[in-house]
Amino acid sequence: MSSSPKKPERKKPDSAGGVRPRRSRAVLPRSRRKRASSIDEADAVIPVELPLLPLRDVVLFPGMIVPLLVGREASVVAVERAVAGRKLLLVTAQKDPQDSDPDPEDLHSIGVLVRLLQVLRLPDGTVKVLVEGLSRMRLEKVVKRADHARGRFVLAEPDADESSGTLALTRSVSRRFLDYVRLNKRIPDEVLAAVGDPDDARRVANIVAGHLLIPLAARQSLLETEDVADRLRRISRVLSEELEILRLEKKIEGEVKNQVVKGQKEFYLQEQLKAIRKELGESGSDDHDTDELREAVEKSGMPAEPRKKALHEIERLGRMGSM
Repeated sequence: MSSSPKKPERKKPDSAGGVRPRRSRAVLPRSRRKRASSIDEADAVIPVELPLLPLRDVVLFPGMIVPLLVGREASVVAVERAVAGRKLLLVTAQKDPQDSDPDPEDLHSIGVLVRLLQVLRLPDGTVKVLVEGLSRMRLEKVVKRADHARGRFVLAEPDADESSGTLALTRSVSRRFLDYVRLNKRIPDEVLAAVGDPDDARRVANIVAGHLLIPLAARQSLLETEDVADRLRRISRVLSEELEILRLEKKIEGEVKNQVVKGQKEFYLQEQLKAIRKELGESGSDDHDTDELREAVEKSGMPAEPRKKALHEIERLGRMGSM
């Protein structure tokens, strides 16, 4: 992972005793500007302090475009501050989704720098936003303002790994994710287009991890895994487990469907047989006879295996009828 961007040496404390945001910038190293395609040239120099948006039940990854519903007053103000600025925002997941007013220690330190793409203010006061994940980031400090929270951070996007081993692992994860999407009805096929180049290890790791239907804690753990190859290995294991479950579910669904079809077919044939008997003027005494035979077998006290065979033959006799 690249070293964290250095802060300017000269620091002038503001009235709150902190560092003036205008004097401090997180500079994306030149060696990474081309590789981080989601951060354009205008964002190459980013303020080291930005509005902070805690997330209750979402873990974002770089490269994802996700709608968010913002309802808490402080969160709405954070969005408004971002809109008034460069439309950049820090998002990180809460450790406890039920916490309505999390303190700094209640937030995960690893989150994502995002860009606001759309902002829609709803009549009830909530705000619906569309955000694009730009880069993994690490919160250095949470600054509580009167009406919202801000975060001081460093970019923490790992360097690309272009080794042959990582390339093979990336392609393997891409293939397994293709099978995962095809088997999972809850994930739209359009997600596959978001993966893009199957040889781009960082993008594949981020997009696949972001769309796995796994618990939030597991998603956060993947986001916090710094080494791309390690993250891909963990994703590969998760995909293997999920694919095994999905294939088993599909097999069970097929067996249940076959049983339903078989039962419907037998019911249809029995109804046809009753109609034929009615047309022939039969009274249905065969049903009465088989009922008596079945009752006799039940009362006979015979061993379980002969009893089972006898009942099966009586059932078959009832289906055959008198022809």
